[in-house]
Amino acid sequence: MPQTLHKIGLIIAFIPLAISLVVFPLLPDTIPTHFSSGTPDAWSDKWGAFGITALFALPLMSLVMCGILYRTAPSWYRIAGEAGQAFKNPKHMEMIIPSVAALILIMHIMTVCLLLNNV
Repeated sequence: MPQTLHKIGLIIAFIPLAISLVVFPLLPDTIPTHFSSGTPDAWSDKWGAFGITALFALPLMSLVMCGILYRTAPSWYRIAGEAGQAFKNPKHMEMIIPSVAALILIMHIMTVCLLLNNV
């Protein structure tokens, strides 16, 4: 797998973690941790397990998914080759890592926006 796409995916995967680290000190002691129709219906202490999980779960998931997808990509090529389904353009398969990282980044930005708007 070309290292360029992996590096782009890794950079995108680290952005949610950077956002969380910047936003966390700015939050008040009590933060919303669950939303229903855009309005908070559960609150938690910022330093509690739910508060930390609410802000850092998606960034950690982004990094884990990037690592898993990078490690399993060679198997995808092998399995597709054995099944006689060669990729017409390998870049399409390699774009999965940055795409998944970007999707998680979008979800995290939406979560942080909801969190900051309801504090």
